Amino acid sequence: MATIMTNPDLADRTYITPITPELVDQVLEKEWPDALFPTMGGQTAINLAVALAESSALEKYGEEFIGTKLEAFKKAENREIFKQAMNNIGI
Repeated sequence: MATIMTNPDLADRTYITPITPELVDQVLEKEWPDALFPTMGGQTAINLAVALAESSALEKYGEEFIGTKLEAFKKAENREIFKQAMNNIGI
C-alpha cells in the first residue's frame, strides 16, 4: 500500500475495499475528483484506468488522467503495439 495515498494530511478519504471498475465508478460519482493519477498504483491501477476509460466512466464524470494518457497505457501494455512503436523509432 502506498502510504502517501492513505496519509490523512493528503487524502480526503481512504477507501478500504476491493478495487473494481464498478466500485471506482461509484467513488467517482460520490467524490468528483479533479483528476486521476493512475500511475501511482502499479499494474492494478493501470488495468483499472484502462477499464474505466474504455467503459466511458471517465467521460461520464468529466474526469481525465494526469501523468499518462490512455494511448500510452495501451502502447505499453500491448506487446505488438509496443514493438511497432519501438521499430518506428529505430529501437
